[in-house]
Amino acid sequence: MLLDTIVEGTKPGQYAEGTKNALTNAIQAAEQVAQDDSADKTAVDEAIASLSAAIAAAKDARLPEEVTITIIAQNEQNAYSNVQSAIKVTSDDAKNAGYEKPEAYEGQVTVIDALVSYHKAVYGDAFIENPQDYLVMSSQGYLSKIFGVETYNIGYFVNDELAEYADRPGIGSVANDTVLSNGDIFNVFRYFDEYWADKYLYFEEKEITAEASTEFEINLKSFFAMMDHTPAAEEGAVVAIKDGDEVIATAVTDENGKAVIKIDEAGTFDITVSEIEEDDIWGDIFIAPYAKLTVTEPSVSLDRIYGATRYETSFKIADRLKKN
Repeated sequence: MLLDTIVEGTKPGQYAEGTKNALTNAIQAAEQVAQDDSADKTAVDEAIASLSAAIAAAKDARLPEEVTITIIAQNEQNAYSNVQSAIKVTSDDAKNAGYEKPEAYEGQVTVIDALVSYHKAVYGDAFIENPQDYLVMSSQGYLSKIFGVETYNIGYFVNDELAEYADRPGIGSVANDTVLSNGDIFNVFRYFDEYWADKYLYFEEKEITAEASTEFEINLKSFFAMMDHTPAAEEGAVVAIKDGDEVIATAVTDENGKAVIKIDEAGTFDITVSEIEEDDIWGDIFIAPYAKLTVTEPSVSLDRIYGATRYETSFKIADRLKKN
């Protein structure tokens, strides 16, 4: 019963002060009418309407849950289109845009909330004024339009895994009942292979920090998005480091899916894949991965300050002094 679950407070998921008392009064008023043998139909109808309104008001008094996630969106073949890092999503985003969630999920942040937040961030007022022009979801949670494109060829993974029902392993949950948590990485994409044979790629490392002019490693995994979701090392893929739209370095993954790269200048860059080896059966269409690279200035050492020769000489002098 809703009344038993109400905890008043100021934290997400709690209810505004006075909510429990207001609902209690409404329930008691309805019970009095129900116990009144002389109450006519009008009185009963009014009591039901008042109780329904009180229940709706109590639900609206619940402070929305909020999570901060990363959204990676792919609206083109073999390349991600947009990344929204540290985007805030609330459990009310979908409702406020006119999308429905099952009652059990109204207080939780779901995929449809994240999609609403993404479309607001990318399309702005145009989406806010006409959400259905960009994003369409049935009452059962199935998507039929995304990024303004009418299509059923839509997929998504949460933290590089299929979002599935706990009691039905292997069955993917839908947009209005897939729950998201703080820190999740939500990857949403369109299928571009006519047989839905797109290969899903992801980096094991999501963020990398390396020194300029120093090699670092990144590891690439893959699986077919509509088939077996068992990941395997992706060999022969071209890993690309991008500064905005410009590719500034590339490396090819080995049999273990590892690429070794070096960047000579400090800065923040994007890591993705620009190409994979073509399979004779499945082709070379893929869902592009994303990782963030931060390159720092080289650390200062005595070698760099004085030069290796002077540094080595100082040790020789010190050693001679000890012997004397």
